[in-house]
Amino acid sequence: MASKLGADVEEDESAIDQDMNEGGIRAVANTNAIEEGPLTGMLFPCISTMFNFYKEHARLKGFSVFKRSAVNVRGGSRKYQTISCDKGRKAIGAKSSKRINCPAKINAILRENGMWQISKVISSHNHELEPSMSRLMDSRNFIERKRRLRLGDGDAEAIRKLFVRMQRNDPEFFYSFDLDDDSRLSNVLWVHPRSRAAYEEFNDVVIFDTTYLVNRYKLPFATIVGVNHHGQSILLGCALISHEDVNTFKWLFMTWLEAMEDVHPNSILTDQCESMRKAIREVMPNTRHRFCLWHILCKVPEKFKGVTDYDSACLEFKAVIYDSLTIEMFERNWNEFVVKHGLERNEWLSKLYVDREYWVPIYLNHTLRSGMVSTQRSESMHAYFDGYVNSMSTLKQFVEQYEIAMCDKNEKEFYADFKSKNTVVNCISVFKWEQQFQKAFTNSIFKLVQEEIKRMWYCHVIQPTEEGRREADNEPGIERHKIMEKSIINNWFRREFVYDVEYRENGQYFSCNCKKFESKGILCCHIMRLMSLKDIKFINERYLLRRWRKDVNRVHSKKFFHEGTHI
Repeated sequence: MASKLGADVEEDESAIDQDMNEGGIRAVANTNAIEEGPLTGMLFPCISTMFNFYKEHARLKGFSVFKRSAVNVRGGSRKYQTISCDKGRKAIGAKSSKRINCPAKINAILRENGMWQISKVISSHNHELEPSMSRLMDSRNFIERKRRLRLGDGDAEAIRKLFVRMQRNDPEFFYSFDLDDDSRLSNVLWVHPRSRAAYEEFNDVVIFDTTYLVNRYKLPFATIVGVNHHGQSILLGCALISHEDVNTFKWLFMTWLEAMEDVHPNSILTDQCESMRKAIREVMPNTRHRFCLWHILCKVPEKFKGVTDYDSACLEFKAVIYDSLTIEMFERNWNEFVVKHGLERNEWLSKLYVDREYWVPIYLNHTLRSGMVSTQRSESMHAYFDGYVNSMSTLKQFVEQYEIAMCDKNEKEFYADFKSKNTVVNCISVFKWEQQFQKAFTNSIFKLVQEEIKRMWYCHVIQPTEEGRREADNEPGIERHKIMEKSIINNWFRREFVYDVEYRENGQYFSCNCKKFESKGILCCHIMRLMSLKDIKFINERYLLRRWRKDVNRVHSKKFFHEGTHI
């Protein structure tokens, strides 16, 4: 509960519902206390619980409540909160009959122990209360949520007919409807046969995102995105959902896994949504869950705006993240950074540190990420749909236009396949092992390999000391070398790092503590530099990963979208 204190000012009603499901007001008050109402000094574990308590009291008494804007003063997180009678707004013009500036409200303050304490209560209203109407006054947001689920005449039926026809054309097309208690369409998920086949090849890492609102009913469009053998984004499933709470995400993940023959991804990348984290933990307990680093770094300007040496702090913070080569180095650099800039009480940083294993690269580099470091991949895919759908699209129109957009997207993959098999990217060195990569990898991935070859010219082998030689002797057959990489950033900033590279005779085994091969699936410039030193002619096939090869016959490449699927 306490982890929600750093959330944005606008509370998500789904989070409120989840708090109720987990005990909510029952954790702090019994029925008598709810009827009596809030008292000065009452303590609550989070704002949502406090809001639910006051809202339930208001329902019994015959009025409704809303949250006023919170005051943010502590490291970017809120410290004060006001919850007022729903009529506690100043009247605007003669037509405003609901806004009568009612004084009833509660004020609360965040204490050092993380609890929210009511500091002021005004219980008198300037209007008549209507207990008999309480069933209509639970929450304005509740009414708004129901409004979001109200579809156009025949819209849900049109989608159903469309999906039935698509499944008739290809029995492997998967879709699932989720209805609410009133038998109205609440969530819908669909996965194309091509996406299902692609997932068999590319299930190492996926991105899940819900930030693209595309239809007139404001249902969030959720996408599950992977990376193909060209490094392109591929859609592995999508859904239209009515809520962003734990139960909805659980339904979505379980349904998607059903479509994917219950094969769980190795890693999943999301934003820092707590509801997503809970759902993933329950549905995919063995999947490595990671946070979007890009979203975290986007918040740095806001979170550091009070820091004296702002520009330096922003640069140093990124250096702590990217330039820490070991966990011990990261933790040391983090502590030094926090102390240097007086950020010991910054709650945003404190929460990030607690969650460091979800987002800091050094904790994640041992798992293949295929180049994924943020949900920008899903955002770029959203941009791809912008020419096909808009805010006024009905659900049926959205699904139809989405089909057209995806056909175009798949054409780009087919074209990349054709280019990789029929054109050659020239080698830039005389190394025989570069020719291996040239023949095996798709053109786009081979170009990434060549970027590493260019970087190796700035790498230098450090002659081992006597102590280093003794350490290497502890494991017969394995040599340990230190490689210094020198680079110039932005034409002026000189950077030097020393990497540890392990090597077994004839190139049967390589390992570098930069972990590029483990995380991105291609060898790093540090290993290449040692290969040059050892005059390695050919590398072991283990370093030519199947997922990047152009000579593999992939099932999904033979699957096309069927024409005539639209109503």
